[in-house]
Amino acid sequence: MTDVVLKKLVLVLVVVALLVAIGCSSCGNSARPTTKAKTGTLTVPGNAPAPTPGNIPAHLNADQLQKFDHSKNDFTFAIFGDNRGSMTVFPALISKVNADDVLFGFDNGDLVDSPTVANYRVFMDQFDAATKPMLTSAGNHDDGSSDLYSSLFGAPYYDFTVGNSLFIVLDDSNENNIDPAQLEWLKGKLTAGQTYKNRIVIMHVPLFDPRVGPQGVGHSLADVQHAKMLNALFDQYHVTLLVTSHIHGYFEGVWGATPYVISAGAGAPLYGTDPAHFFYHYVRVHVSDQGVTHEVVKI
Repeated sequence: MTDVVLKKLVLVLVVVALLVAIGCSSCGNSARPTTKAKTGTLTVPGNAPAPTPGNIPAHLNADQLQKFDHSKNDFTFAIFGDNRGSMTVFPALISKVNADDVLFGFDNGDLVDSPTVANYRVFMDQFDAATKPMLTSAGNHDDGSSDLYSSLFGAPYYDFTVGNSLFIVLDDSNENNIDPAQLEWLKGKLTAGQTYKNRIVIMHVPLFDPRVGPQGVGHSLADVQHAKMLNALFDQYHVTLLVTSHIHGYFEGVWGATPYVISAGAGAPLYGTDPAHFFYHYVRVHVSDQGVTHEVVKI
């Protein structure tokens, strides 16, 4: 073999070695899969978009659901709504829920005053103080249909079960109605849910405003006919309890045949001074073989 041929062979081998080195420089660093489910399918735990907006640590509901025992028929959970950037009441509420004997907590919307990266960063810092699993729904201030909300929390409507109880979380954050695709999903879940002892529906905006009558339109769904249709659907499928927020205070009653609770006292300014309704609080909901009961815990 001549010196010229040998030199050419060595050059070829060096080039090949460099190409292999360059090709392997990213081995083991493949991007995480991204799922931005915006309908009833929960995001797979650990598959948060990477990076999230503003690099805020995600708090996916799907991940939180992995943190507690779903086999219990006898359990208590805490639910509250409308903290909206509170720097005093909301941290006190989280501290109180931490000390309570609850399986999980649920923030029922208006997590922030407006859906910005800065506001969500503050909320996440507060939520990180929770020692109990914490789930969320989207309120009208959160923009549940946005990439920001879905990248941090996952699907804006979803369902899960605990023992003999089915939980259905709806997205009515546009304050008007449930969109057609979500409505069909809801009907399917209610139909299948008849095999469960309890069916608990959670939505941010209430069907009606109890301050203006039994089916009054106020700080509630703007489309009253749509609200009545949903009420009839809940009655037909024997919803055990409907929990809403949005009206900053506390109310309870029955719409049609469906018992409801409005809990929106997690820190946003209250809507009145009547001590029977307007105070900061969360609600403890106890589920057992004897039924579903609730009590108010004032902050």
